[in-house]
Formats: sequence, structure tokens, C-alpha cells
Amino acid sequence: MLRVALILLVALTFTAQASSPSSPTVRSVLDQIQAAYGGESINSLQSLSLDERYKTFNYTQSYSPQEYDMKTFRALVDIDFAKQKKAFRWIRGDADDFSTQHQYFSGQFGYRIYHEKQAISERTTISFHNVDWRLSLLSDTYIVKMLLDNRDAASLTGERKIKGVPHYLLTFDLEGADSLSLLFDQKSGLLSQASRKDWQPDSEFSYHYSEYNKEKGITYAERTYAVRAGKPYLLNIKRDLTFNSVSEGAFGLPKHYGKLPDMLNFEDMQAKTLDTNLYQSGRYWGFSLFYDAGEYLIGIGGYRDLQKRYEAALNQIGKIKPLKYQIVTHHHADHLGGMQDAYQLGAVFVAHPSNRARIEEAIGVPIDDNRFLFVDSEINLAEGKVKIFDFPNPHAQHQLVTFFAEPSVLFTADTYFSREHTGSPKGYPELTELASKLQSFNLEPERYAAAHSARVLTKEDMAYSLTHMAPHSQCPPKWTICP
Repeated sequence: MLRVALILLVALTFTAQASSPSSPTVRSVLDQIQAAYGGESINSLQSLSLDERYKTFNYTQSYSPQEYDMKTFRALVDIDFAKQKKAFRWIRGDADDFSTQHQYFSGQFGYRIYHEKQAISERTTISFHNVDWRLSLLSDTYIVKMLLDNRDAASLTGERKIKGVPHYLLTFDLEGADSLSLLFDQKSGLLSQASRKDWQPDSEFSYHYSEYNKEKGITYAERTYAVRAGKPYLLNIKRDLTFNSVSEGAFGLPKHYGKLPDMLNFEDMQAKTLDTNLYQSGRYWGFSLFYDAGEYLIGIGGYRDLQKRYEAALNQIGKIKPLKYQIVTHHHADHLGGMQDAYQLGAVFVAHPSNRARIEEAIGVPIDDNRFLFVDSEINLAEGKVKIFDFPNPHAQHQLVTFFAEPSVLFTADTYFSREHTGSPKGYPELTELASKLQSFNLEPERYAAAHSARVLTKEDMAYSLTHMAPHSQCPPKWTICP
């Protein structure tokens, strides 16, 4: 009897194991996702038009260091999956004050289209994946289409629960694109969440999808919100998707537009002497000035890789000198990227007091009081040869501007610069305020240096800008998303 019972138990166990569902595979999960998003309809999707209205909550580039900014956007992204074309039209602001941007990827080349200048610039940095500043990732349908078209780039890496609901975790590594972590509901097959790394260390974007609907047999989420480094970043307001109706006219370049003049190339580190005691160094979008005060240096321009710019300046000087002061222009994250370097170099931070918390946040540790020199309104260093003053403006609640007296050079961040080889840039109202501020101090700079450009502008350039203001943005012809 015991032997018979054991045989029956083994048989029952074998039967139960044979009838239990097999473990999921990448293929089975992708098949479930395809079925959830429309089966053959999503598989054969040729084109997609994404008309997106959204708001961003910006902390890293906010007007005040204590608050988030909210900005309104509308964008139209036209996508041809078969030919790998993508056109991006973008509006920032509302009817009272807005700016536009137009970019296009032809399947081989990327372009920025300047409608005000009626000019086109070819951009090697633009690809199918980033031509729209990754706005397509707001659409779960877009992600699923890319996933199904590139099945070999997907891996099933585990499972995770979201609010108690089991999800499959897929990683999607497509060449030339962001690496995505995707969470699909195990029951419905719908995408609940996607995440990618941010350019800032230890930071990521996380997209959350909800309120699913169906049109022409294809599933899409009507709502998306995104967080950046765990903080509120974006909330979509309205989404319109059009399937298989994008015309060839949505793509291409205006035929009568000319070529934009070549821009200055800043890929390699540049270091040069602006005067006997003033040095400039930098690359890409980050440039610094270093003033030789004799026994020490005073630095301004806080982009990341500050130490590399400091070392490049020392090579120009030909002697090692400590960085005693680092002037912090304002609280925006890109201009705080080099604060860890400045801290390690032992510099005292010359900053507006309202920006202390942001500086400590950028460095990651509390900073002793003796490492700060605060500027409420104005201050002089190096026996009056370096004047630092606060210039509040619409870009930042407090922004420090520095005048180096002996070479008569003014340094600003996000205020006045040019990346073109020649010509004076058009001006804007804040330049008038800056000119008035300089006049109140009886300052007449001969040259104007900037955090975002190796080119140093002249007083003649400034005079031109003040008398040739850039016109207000106009919506390009035939745009359907204008406010």
C-alpha cells in the first residue's frame, strides 16, 4: 500500500508540473505586449504623429533657487518608422511670449531649421532618437513600436511589483539610443513605466503611463507624467495621436532657405591669454576665466570639468597657483557642475547667499561658513581690480556679473555671447538693463566674455546689440501648433 501511495504521489506531482504554465520568455512577453497594443495593427504601423501639450516643473533651471518653475509647451513629432525619418516642431510659452524650434532627421542626416534667419544648419549630433529631445518617450505606443521592431535588442531581466501589481522588467538597448528599463503589467501587457539615465550623475528620468485608450485598433496611454531624480518634472495635458496618416510634406527642408554660417567648433579644450593677467579656457558649452591676482587665482564659470579648465589655464600661466576664489554666477545646475572640483581645489565660493543650499546640494556635503564669501549687492576683490555685482534678471533671481578692471573685461553667464565666427548678435531687453547697471557703476568694458562661448565680444558688438533688438518670435508658415 505504501509503495502504491508513493507511485500515485509521484504521478500527481508530475501531472501538476506538466500542466503548469512554463516560465515566461522574452518572445512570449513581447507577443503578449504586441497583442495588448493592437496585434498586427501595431506591428504594421508605418507612421505616427504625436501632438503633445505638456507642462514642465523645472527645479534645476528655475528662476528662484527655492522654487520650481512651471512652463507650457506644445510639440508636434512626425515619425516615419520605415524610412527612419522624424520631424520635430516645438513651441515654448504661450501667445503672449513664446519661442519656436524646428529639427529634422532625414534618415541619414540631422538638421536644425532657423525660420527667422531662413537658414539651415546640418548637425552631426542629431539622430533619429534625439531629434525631438526624446519627447517621443512620452508615448508608450512609440516605445512599444520601437521595441517590436527591434526585438533582439530586448532582454527580460526580472519582475517587479508596482503598488502590488506584478510587472515584467525588460531592458531595451538599441544602438544609438538611450538604454531603457521598461515595466509591463503581467496581466494586461501594457507599459506602466519607463526609465532612462539623465546626464547628471546618479539621476534618471522615470515616465509613468496611464488612462489607456484605443484608436484604429492601436492602444495608447492618454496620460504621462515624468519625474527627474525623483522630483516632479513633466505632466502632459493633452495628447493627440494620428496613425498611418503622416504625409511626406511633414518632412524635408525649406527649399529657399540658405545654409547657416559655420559655428565655432569647441570640441577640443581651448586655453588662451586674454591679457597679461587674465586667462580663458574651456570646451563645448563650458568656459571659464581665471584672473591671476599674484599669489592666487580667481575663477569664474562653473561648468563641470572645472579642474581641467583650471589646469589648462595654469599651462598658459606657466606656474602653479592655487584657486583661492570661485565666483558662482547663479544656481542653475549646469553652472554648478564644477563645484565639486572647486571644493576639492580648496576655493572659497563667492556667491549670493540665496544660492548656498544649491551649491551644497551640487557638492553633496555641508560646507563650512569660512568657505563662503557672500555678495548681497556688490563686492571687490584683488584690491578693487575685480568687481562682482548682482544682476537680477528674468533668467535668474540673482546672477553675479564680474568686471576685471585692468584688462576691462566683463564676464556673464547666460546673458550675452555668440558662437558665430563674425558678426554682432541681435539684442534683447535684458541687455538694456545690464547696460544701465554698468553705467550706474561707471563701468565701460572693452570686451565681453561668456560661460557659453570661446568668442569674446567687443564694446562695438554690444553697441550694435543695444540698437538692433531681435524681433519677437513668429510662428513659421503652415505650423498647426501655434498659440
